[in-house]
Amino acid sequence: MIARTFALAVAATVSVVPTAGAQAPPSSHAIAVRTPSPFASCGGFTTSATAFRTPVGAERQADPAARALAAWLPGARTGDRLFPEQGWRRLADTPQYVAFQHRAVHGPAWLAVARPRTDGSWMVTEGLPCSLRRAPPGLVAERFSIRGPLNPRSRRITVATLAASCEGPAAAGARFVRAEARYRRGQVVLLLLTRPRPAGSSGPSDGVCPSVALPVQRTIVLPRPLASRTVWNDATFPPDRVPVFAP
Repeated sequence: MIARTFALAVAATVSVVPTAGAQAPPSSHAIAVRTPSPFASCGGFTTSATAFRTPVGAERQADPAARALAAWLPGARTGDRLFPEQGWRRLADTPQYVAFQHRAVHGPAWLAVARPRTDGSWMVTEGLPCSLRRAPPGLVAERFSIRGPLNPRSRRITVATLAASCEGPAAAGARFVRAEARYRRGQVVLLLLTRPRPAGSSGPSDGVCPSVALPVQRTIVLPRPLASRTVWNDATFPPDRVPVFAP
């Protein structure tokens, strides 16, 4: 396990000071209070985040792809979960496929993909639950947890991400790019950005890592005390509340 400290500042370049025993990171990172990434992904489809706010009701539209969706939805399931039959929106629309997405206020997001057949009709070829994630171009938005405790005076927050066991914590830590934050009522919303792991660069030749994950810890220094704010992760869309565990 490696531990590093990153200062989080408003629109400033700041020094990155490693904790004792850690490998030295780059000398500085531009780390700023920010606005959300304009891109998000669902089930491997990346698009403008505004697409997730388009009107729902695509299942009632009259084009061939929408009719295929409406015909497929009744009884469609994954495991023991039924796909919702109403409230779908068009996420991506191309001649080769149309991706539909459903996001409830609470519960999972869903993805259905319709493709044309040789006779000109359309059919749904893929349906799956999907995690809506921020997708900054060329970077990975990491999920993380917090190693507590926290109190209103806290500025230093220890966060933990997971590294695939074939890569290892040191290599995973070296991919760290920056931490970003934005503030909204009663919340501080954090985003941890890393470079993607090169396929096969530190694991098996097929690029697939074993399922065992190893923790990587680093310390984020907030611009001001936490006060009564809760911490949320901006890697997901919308942000998720970050779990806090005992150190």
